[in-house]
Amino acid sequence: MSSVAELMQQVVDSTPVSFETGTKQFINDAVSRNHLFSELMRNKTDKETIRTGPSIKDRILLSTNGGLEAYTPGEEVNIEFLESHTNHTSHWAHYFNPISWTEADEELNINAGSMTAKGVHSHLKDVLAQKEQVAYSNAIEGLDALFLATPNAGTMEHTSTSNDKAQVRCLGSFINEFSNGLITGMGNTGGDFTSIQGISGEANWAPQQLTYSLGNYADRSHATNLIKQLLLMHRRVKFVRPLMPFPGATEQTSMSDTQFILTGEEGYTQMEDAYGQNGDNFVTPNPRDPSFGTMTVNGSRIVEVAALDQALWYSDGTNLVAQADATLPGARYMFIDSKYLTVKMHGKKFFERRKTRELPNTIGGYWAPMVTWTQLWIDSLRRHGIVSPIV
Repeated sequence: MSSVAELMQQVVDSTPVSFETGTKQFINDAVSRNHLFSELMRNKTDKETIRTGPSIKDRILLSTNGGLEAYTPGEEVNIEFLESHTNHTSHWAHYFNPISWTEADEELNINAGSMTAKGVHSHLKDVLAQKEQVAYSNAIEGLDALFLATPNAGTMEHTSTSNDKAQVRCLGSFINEFSNGLITGMGNTGGDFTSIQGISGEANWAPQQLTYSLGNYADRSHATNLIKQLLLMHRRVKFVRPLMPFPGATEQTSMSDTQFILTGEEGYTQMEDAYGQNGDNFVTPNPRDPSFGTMTVNGSRIVEVAALDQALWYSDGTNLVAQADATLPGARYMFIDSKYLTVKMHGKKFFERRKTRELPNTIGGYWAPMVTWTQLWIDSLRRHGIVSPIV
Protein backbone atom coordinates (compact mmCIF):
# COMPACT_ATOMS: atom_id res chain seq x y z
CA MET A 1 0.00 0.00 0.00
CA SER A 2 1.38 3.40 -0.92
CA SER A 3 2.23 5.91 1.72
CA VAL A 4 -0.59 8.18 0.46
CA ALA A 5 -3.12 5.36 0.78
CA GLU A 6 -1.85 4.52 4.28
CA LEU A 7 -2.17 8.17 5.28
CA MET A 8 -5.71 8.33 3.91
CA GLN A 9 -6.70 5.19 5.83
CA GLN A 10 -5.31 6.68 9.05
CA VAL A 11 -7.29 9.87 8.47
CA VAL A 12 -10.52 7.91 7.84
CA ASP A 13 -10.00 5.69 10.89
CA SER A 14 -9.33 8.63 13.19
CA THR A 15 -12.08 10.98 11.99
CA PRO A 16 -15.63 10.65 13.37
CA VAL A 17 -18.46 10.59 10.85
CA SER A 18 -19.37 14.19 10.04
CA PHE A 19 -22.54 15.86 8.80
CA GLU A 20 -23.17 19.01 6.80
CA THR A 21 -24.80 20.67 9.81
CA GLY A 22 -23.85 20.29 13.45
CA THR A 23 -25.97 18.57 16.04
CA LYS A 24 -27.35 21.93 17.18
CA GLN A 25 -28.18 23.20 13.69
CA PHE A 26 -29.58 20.22 11.82
CA ILE A 27 -32.56 20.80 9.56
CA ASN A 28 -35.86 20.05 11.26
CA ASP A 29 -38.71 19.54 8.80
CA ALA A 30 -40.75 17.48 11.24
CA VAL A 31 -42.09 20.57 13.00
CA SER A 32 -45.12 22.51 11.83
CA ARG A 33 -44.79 25.59 9.67
CA ASN A 34 -46.28 27.75 12.40
CA HIS A 35 -47.08 27.25 16.06
CA LEU A 36 -49.66 28.39 18.57
CA PHE A 37 -47.10 27.91 21.31
CA SER A 38 -44.77 30.59 19.94
CA GLU A 39 -47.64 33.09 19.61
CA LEU A 40 -48.92 32.52 23.14
CA MET A 41 -45.39 32.83 24.55
CA ARG A 42 -44.57 35.93 22.49
CA ASN A 43 -42.79 38.57 24.62
CA LYS A 44 -43.60 36.68 27.82
CA THR A 45 -41.36 36.81 30.87
CA ASP A 46 -40.74 34.05 33.41
CA LYS A 47 -42.83 36.04 35.90
CA GLU A 48 -45.85 35.69 33.63
CA THR A 49 -45.47 32.01 32.76
CA ILE A 50 -43.77 30.21 35.67
CA ARG A 51 -45.91 29.09 38.63
CA THR A 52 -45.60 26.65 41.52
CA GLY A 53 -48.08 25.10 43.91
CA PRO A 54 -50.67 22.32 43.61
CA SER A 55 -52.86 24.26 41.14
CA ILE A 56 -53.19 27.57 39.31
CA LYS A 57 -55.55 30.00 41.03
CA ASP A 58 -56.61 33.61 40.61
CA ARG A 59 -59.57 35.90 41.24
CA ILE A 60 -61.55 38.08 38.86
CA LEU A 61 -64.18 40.79 39.23
CA LEU A 62 -67.07 39.71 37.00
CA SER A 63 -69.76 42.11 38.23
CA THR A 64 -69.94 45.25 40.35
CA ASN A 65 -71.85 45.53 43.62
CA GLY A 66 -73.71 48.70 42.75
CA GLY A 67 -73.11 52.32 41.90
CA LEU A 68 -73.03 55.55 43.87
CA GLU A 69 -75.91 56.18 46.28
CA ALA A 70 -77.20 59.53 47.53
CA TYR A 71 -77.24 60.24 51.27
CA THR A 72 -77.93 63.07 53.71
CA PRO A 73 -75.07 63.92 56.05
CA GLY A 74 -75.71 62.52 59.50
CA GLU A 75 -78.44 60.05 58.50
CA GLU A 76 -78.24 56.35 59.35
CA VAL A 77 -77.27 54.06 56.47
CA ASN A 78 -77.32 50.28 56.17
CA ILE A 79 -74.36 48.55 54.55
CA GLU A 80 -74.46 45.00 53.21
CA PHE A 81 -71.10 43.35 52.61
CA LEU A 82 -70.87 41.70 49.21
CA GLU A 83 -68.02 39.50 47.97
CA SER A 84 -66.21 41.51 45.33
CA HIS A 85 -64.52 38.79 43.31
CA THR A 86 -64.85 35.25 41.99
CA ASN A 87 -62.12 32.64 42.25
CA HIS A 88 -61.11 30.52 39.30
CA THR A 89 -58.70 27.64 39.35
CA SER A 90 -57.15 24.98 37.12
CA HIS A 91 -55.23 21.76 37.64
CA TRP A 92 -51.76 20.96 36.36
CA ALA A 93 -51.50 18.52 33.47
CA HIS A 94 -48.47 16.21 33.62
CA TYR A 95 -46.52 15.06 30.57
CA PHE A 96 -43.22 13.42 29.74
CA ASN A 97 -41.27 12.57 26.63
CA PRO A 98 -38.22 10.27 26.60
CA ILE A 99 -34.62 10.69 25.58
CA SER A 100 -33.19 7.27 24.75
CA TRP A 101 -29.84 5.93 23.61
CA THR A 102 -27.70 2.81 23.54
CA GLU A 103 -24.09 2.03 24.33
CA ALA A 104 -23.39 2.26 20.62
CA ASP A 105 -24.33 5.94 20.63
CA GLU A 106 -21.60 6.51 23.17
CA GLU A 107 -18.91 4.08 22.05
CA LEU A 108 -19.16 3.79 18.27
CA ASN A 109 -19.59 7.47 17.42
CA ILE A 110 -16.23 8.49 18.79
CA ASN A 111 -12.66 7.40 18.34
CA ALA A 112 -11.30 7.76 21.82
CA GLY A 113 -7.79 6.87 20.71
CA SER A 114 -7.54 9.93 18.49
CA MET A 115 -9.46 12.38 20.69
CA THR A 116 -8.50 14.06 23.92
CA ALA A 117 -10.61 13.51 27.02
CA LYS A 118 -12.01 17.01 26.50
CA GLY A 119 -12.82 16.19 22.87
CA VAL A 120 -14.65 12.98 23.82
CA HIS A 121 -16.63 14.86 26.47
CA SER A 122 -17.51 17.62 24.00
CA HIS A 123 -18.61 15.13 21.36
CA LEU A 124 -20.84 13.22 23.81
CA LYS A 125 -22.39 16.53 24.89
CA ASP A 126 -23.19 17.21 21.23
CA VAL A 127 -24.84 13.79 20.91
CA LEU A 128 -26.93 14.57 24.01
CA ALA A 129 -27.78 18.03 22.65
CA GLN A 130 -29.07 16.43 19.45
CA LYS A 131 -31.26 14.01 21.39
CA GLU A 132 -32.53 16.83 23.60
CA GLN A 133 -33.39 18.89 20.54
CA VAL A 134 -35.43 15.99 19.20
CA ALA A 135 -37.17 15.78 22.60
CA TYR A 136 -37.87 19.52 22.63
CA SER A 137 -39.24 19.36 19.07
CA ASN A 138 -41.51 16.49 20.09
CA ALA A 139 -42.63 18.46 23.15
CA ILE A 140 -43.43 21.66 21.24
CA GLU A 141 -45.29 19.73 18.55
CA GLY A 142 -47.10 17.85 21.31
CA LEU A 143 -48.11 21.06 23.10
CA ASP A 144 -49.47 22.52 19.87
CA ALA A 145 -51.48 19.35 19.32
CA LEU A 146 -52.86 19.69 22.86
CA PHE A 147 -53.87 23.32 22.27
CA LEU A 148 -55.77 22.15 19.15
CA ALA A 149 -57.22 18.98 20.71
CA THR A 150 -60.93 18.16 20.87
CA PRO A 151 -62.55 19.70 23.98
CA ASN A 152 -63.20 17.16 26.73
CA ALA A 153 -64.98 18.33 29.88
CA GLY A 154 -63.81 15.38 31.95
CA THR A 155 -60.09 15.70 31.32
CA MET A 156 -59.77 19.45 30.65
CA GLU A 157 -62.13 20.93 33.20
CA HIS A 158 -61.08 17.97 35.35
CA THR A 159 -64.60 17.15 36.49
CA SER A 160 -64.50 13.52 35.44
CA THR A 161 -64.84 10.89 38.16
CA SER A 162 -63.09 8.32 35.97
CA ASN A 163 -59.40 7.47 35.95
CA ASP A 164 -58.78 9.49 32.77
CA LYS A 165 -55.56 11.48 32.90
CA ALA A 166 -55.90 15.24 33.29
CA GLN A 167 -55.14 17.17 30.11
CA VAL A 168 -54.12 20.66 29.07
CA ARG A 169 -57.06 22.89 28.18
CA CYS A 170 -57.47 23.29 24.44
CA LEU A 171 -58.04 26.74 22.98
CA GLY A 172 -61.46 25.74 21.64
CA SER A 173 -62.71 24.99 25.16
CA PHE A 174 -62.22 28.69 26.00
CA ILE A 175 -63.15 30.49 22.77
CA ASN A 176 -66.03 28.99 20.81
CA GLU A 177 -69.49 29.60 19.32
CA PHE A 178 -71.49 27.77 22.01
CA SER A 179 -73.86 29.68 24.27
CA ASN A 180 -71.94 31.12 27.25
CA GLY A 181 -68.83 29.42 25.85
CA LEU A 182 -69.92 26.07 27.35
CA ILE A 183 -69.70 23.14 24.93
CA THR A 184 -72.79 21.00 25.51
CA GLY A 185 -74.82 18.33 23.74
CA MET A 186 -71.88 16.85 21.85
CA GLY A 187 -71.17 13.14 21.84
CA ASN A 188 -67.38 13.24 22.13
CA THR A 189 -66.55 15.79 24.83
CA GLY A 190 -66.49 13.63 27.96
CA GLY A 191 -69.80 15.14 29.03
CA ASP A 192 -71.11 18.69 28.96
CA PHE A 193 -69.00 21.65 30.04
CA THR A 194 -70.77 23.26 32.99
CA SER A 195 -67.90 25.55 33.99
CA ILE A 196 -64.66 27.07 32.71
CA GLN A 197 -61.83 26.96 35.26
CA GLY A 198 -64.48 26.38 37.90
CA ILE A 199 -66.68 29.39 37.02
CA SER A 200 -70.15 28.87 35.60
CA GLY A 201 -73.08 31.15 34.83
CA GLU A 202 -71.34 34.37 35.87
CA ALA A 203 -71.89 37.58 33.95
CA ASN A 204 -69.03 38.41 31.56
CA TRP A 205 -67.44 34.93 31.90
CA ALA A 206 -67.82 34.02 28.22
CA PRO A 207 -66.05 34.94 24.99
CA GLN A 208 -67.50 37.58 22.71
CA GLN A 209 -69.22 36.21 19.61
CA LEU A 210 -70.05 37.73 16.21
CA THR A 211 -71.02 36.25 12.84
CA TYR A 212 -70.28 37.27 9.25
CA SER A 213 -72.06 36.46 6.01
CA LEU A 214 -70.16 33.74 4.20
CA GLY A 215 -71.89 34.54 0.92
CA ASN A 216 -71.10 38.27 1.16
CA TYR A 217 -67.85 38.25 3.12
CA ALA A 218 -66.07 40.61 0.69
CA ASP A 219 -69.04 42.94 0.03
CA ARG A 220 -68.37 46.12 2.02
CA SER A 221 -71.97 47.27 1.58
CA HIS A 222 -73.34 44.17 3.28
CA ALA A 223 -74.20 44.65 6.95
CA THR A 224 -72.34 41.57 8.15
CA ASN A 225 -69.44 41.35 5.73
CA LEU A 226 -66.21 39.96 7.12
CA ILE A 227 -64.19 43.17 7.40
CA LYS A 228 -66.95 45.07 9.23
CA GLN A 229 -67.42 42.27 11.75
CA LEU A 230 -63.68 41.95 12.35
CA LEU A 231 -63.44 45.68 12.99
CA LEU A 232 -66.43 45.53 15.35
CA MET A 233 -64.94 42.61 17.28
CA HIS A 234 -61.63 44.45 17.54
CA ARG A 235 -63.43 47.31 19.33
CA ARG A 236 -65.41 44.98 21.58
CA VAL A 237 -62.41 43.13 22.95
CA LYS A 238 -60.27 46.20 23.53
CA PHE A 239 -60.86 47.59 27.02
CA VAL A 240 -59.54 50.89 28.32
CA ARG A 241 -60.36 52.00 31.85
CA PRO A 242 -59.88 55.76 32.42
CA LEU A 243 -57.18 56.81 34.84
CA MET A 244 -58.76 57.43 38.25
CA PRO A 245 -58.10 60.78 39.96
CA PHE A 246 -56.11 59.52 42.92
CA PRO A 247 -52.39 58.81 43.43
CA GLY A 248 -51.13 55.41 42.41
CA ALA A 249 -54.10 54.55 40.19
CA THR A 250 -53.15 52.70 37.02
CA GLU A 251 -54.77 52.35 33.65
CA GLN A 252 -55.92 48.85 32.74
CA THR A 253 -55.66 48.51 29.00
CA SER A 254 -55.77 45.63 26.56
CA MET A 255 -53.12 46.73 24.08
CA SER A 256 -53.00 45.73 20.43
CA ASP A 257 -49.38 44.57 20.69
CA THR A 258 -50.52 41.55 22.71
CA GLN A 259 -53.59 40.90 20.58
CA PHE A 260 -53.64 38.77 17.45
CA ILE A 261 -56.33 37.21 15.27
CA LEU A 262 -55.94 33.49 14.80
CA THR A 263 -57.25 31.75 11.71
CA GLY A 264 -56.45 28.76 9.54
CA GLU A 265 -55.20 28.50 6.00
CA GLU A 266 -58.75 28.81 4.67
CA GLY A 267 -59.39 31.92 6.73
CA TYR A 268 -56.12 33.58 5.77
CA THR A 269 -56.79 32.99 2.07
CA GLN A 270 -60.30 34.39 2.48
CA MET A 271 -58.88 37.49 4.18
CA GLU A 272 -56.45 38.05 1.32
CA ASP A 273 -59.33 37.79 -1.13
CA ALA A 274 -61.50 40.21 0.87
CA TYR A 275 -58.68 42.74 1.15
CA GLY A 276 -57.85 42.39 -2.54
CA GLN A 277 -61.47 43.04 -3.55
CA ASN A 278 -61.46 46.14 -1.33
CA GLY A 279 -58.25 47.64 -2.63
CA ASP A 280 -55.97 46.40 0.16
CA ASN A 281 -57.34 49.13 2.42
CA PHE A 282 -56.49 47.15 5.54
CA VAL A 283 -52.98 45.97 4.69
CA THR A 284 -49.93 47.63 6.24
CA PRO A 285 -47.85 48.58 3.16
CA ASN A 286 -44.45 47.08 2.61
CA PRO A 287 -42.03 49.98 1.87
CA ARG A 288 -40.16 47.89 -0.72
CA ASP A 289 -43.27 46.81 -2.57
CA PRO A 290 -46.54 48.57 -1.73
CA SER A 291 -48.59 45.81 -3.36
CA PHE A 292 -47.63 43.42 -0.56
CA GLY A 293 -47.76 43.84 3.17
CA THR A 294 -48.91 42.48 6.51
CA MET A 295 -52.63 41.98 7.05
CA THR A 296 -53.93 43.57 10.24
CA VAL A 297 -57.22 44.65 11.76
CA ASN A 298 -56.54 48.07 13.26
CA GLY A 299 -52.99 46.97 14.07
CA SER A 300 -53.81 43.47 15.36
CA ARG A 301 -51.92 40.84 13.36
CA ILE A 302 -53.63 38.08 11.39
CA VAL A 303 -51.86 34.85 12.39
CA GLU A 304 -52.28 31.75 10.23
CA VAL A 305 -52.06 28.30 11.83
CA ALA A 306 -52.95 25.78 9.14
CA ALA A 307 -53.83 23.03 11.65
CA LEU A 308 -56.74 25.13 12.88
CA ASP A 309 -58.76 24.13 9.80
CA GLN A 310 -58.87 20.52 11.05
CA ALA A 311 -59.47 21.21 14.75
CA LEU A 312 -62.60 19.37 15.98
CA TRP A 313 -64.24 22.33 17.71
CA TYR A 314 -67.46 23.00 15.78
CA SER A 315 -70.92 21.46 15.90
CA ASP A 316 -72.69 19.43 13.26
CA GLY A 317 -75.63 19.08 15.62
CA THR A 318 -74.38 15.89 17.24
CA ASN A 319 -70.58 15.86 17.36
CA LEU A 320 -67.63 18.20 17.28
CA VAL A 321 -66.20 18.37 13.75
CA ALA A 322 -63.79 20.44 11.64
CA GLN A 323 -65.07 23.80 10.44
CA ALA A 324 -65.64 22.51 6.88
CA ASP A 325 -68.05 19.86 8.22
CA ALA A 326 -69.91 22.06 10.70
CA THR A 327 -73.59 22.92 10.44
CA LEU A 328 -72.35 26.41 9.60
CA PRO A 329 -69.20 25.68 7.56
CA GLY A 330 -66.50 28.23 6.86
CA ALA A 331 -63.46 29.97 8.27
CA ARG A 332 -63.36 31.16 11.87
CA TYR A 333 -61.38 34.09 13.29
CA MET A 334 -60.39 34.01 16.96
CA PHE A 335 -59.39 37.24 18.69
CA ILE A 336 -56.76 36.35 21.28
CA ASP A 337 -55.03 38.65 23.73
CA SER A 338 -51.96 36.85 25.03
CA LYS A 339 -51.88 39.23 28.00
CA TYR A 340 -54.94 37.37 29.29
CA LEU A 341 -54.26 33.91 27.86
CA THR A 342 -51.02 32.28 28.93
CA VAL A 343 -49.20 28.97 28.83
CA LYS A 344 -48.28 28.28 32.46
CA MET A 345 -45.29 26.12 33.31
CA HIS A 346 -44.52 24.68 36.73
CA GLY A 347 -41.35 26.29 38.01
CA LYS A 348 -39.81 23.00 39.16
CA LYS A 349 -41.15 20.80 36.37
CA PHE A 350 -40.33 22.75 33.21
CA PHE A 351 -38.67 20.29 30.80
CA GLU A 352 -36.99 18.69 33.80
CA ARG A 353 -34.65 15.89 32.77
CA ARG A 354 -34.93 13.07 35.31
CA LYS A 355 -32.24 10.55 36.19
CA THR A 356 -31.07 8.00 33.62
CA ARG A 357 -32.50 4.50 33.87
CA GLU A 358 -31.87 1.28 31.95
CA LEU A 359 -34.55 0.12 29.57
CA PRO A 360 -36.17 -3.14 30.71
CA ASN A 361 -35.34 -6.29 28.76
CA THR A 362 -32.42 -4.63 26.97
CA ILE A 363 -28.67 -4.81 27.22
CA GLY A 364 -27.05 -1.41 27.06
CA GLY A 365 -30.26 0.54 26.39
CA TYR A 366 -30.91 3.68 28.44
CA TRP A 367 -33.46 6.46 28.69
CA ALA A 368 -34.28 9.56 30.69
CA PRO A 369 -37.73 11.19 30.87
CA MET A 370 -38.20 14.91 30.20
CA VAL A 371 -41.04 15.96 32.52
CA THR A 372 -43.29 18.97 31.98
CA TRP A 373 -46.17 20.20 34.13
CA THR A 374 -48.18 22.77 32.22
CA GLN A 375 -51.60 24.29 31.59
CA LEU A 376 -53.31 26.78 29.30
CA TRP A 377 -54.69 29.50 31.58
CA ILE A 378 -57.16 32.29 30.81
CA ASP A 379 -57.54 35.39 32.98
CA SER A 380 -60.45 36.94 31.10
CA LEU A 381 -62.83 35.39 28.61
CA ARG A 382 -64.46 38.71 27.76
CA ARG A 383 -61.23 40.02 26.25
CA HIS A 384 -61.35 37.26 23.65
CA GLY A 385 -63.80 36.61 20.86
CA ILE A 386 -64.68 34.62 17.77
CA VAL A 387 -66.10 35.70 14.42
CA SER A 388 -67.83 32.76 12.76
CA PRO A 389 -69.80 32.36 9.50
CA ILE A 390 -73.48 32.32 8.77
CA VAL A 391 -74.74 31.21 5.36
